[in-house]
Amino acid sequence: MKKRTKDKVLSILDRKAIRRHVFLPSKTEIWTVIGEEGDNLVSEKPTFCSCKDFYFSLLKKEKKFCYHLSAFVAAKKRNMYSTFYYEDAEFESFMNLLFKEIK
Repeated sequence: MKKRTKDKVLSILDRKAIRRHVFLPSKTEIWTVIGEEGDNLVSEKPTFCSCKDFYFSLLKKEKKFCYHLSAFVAAKKRNMYSTFYYEDAEFESFMNLLFKEIK
């Protein structure tokens, strides 16, 4: 991992910018990372991040991880994330707001 990428990952961890959103009673989980340009939707399986770097790297077949995903995986291993609970009825409005936030 490049030093700049490592610094970005550490910054995300220091800022506690990894968020787990749990919808009840379904227990649906959505994970987000607050990056430099806003919120990013992330997933471990399948590997996914809504950031531009991940998208363009995937198209070019360069790399499969962006710094948001690296921070997400590290935060999960270290339990360094915040958890928020919602009602299942809030899922649609949550996702609509999230997609408006994604740049």
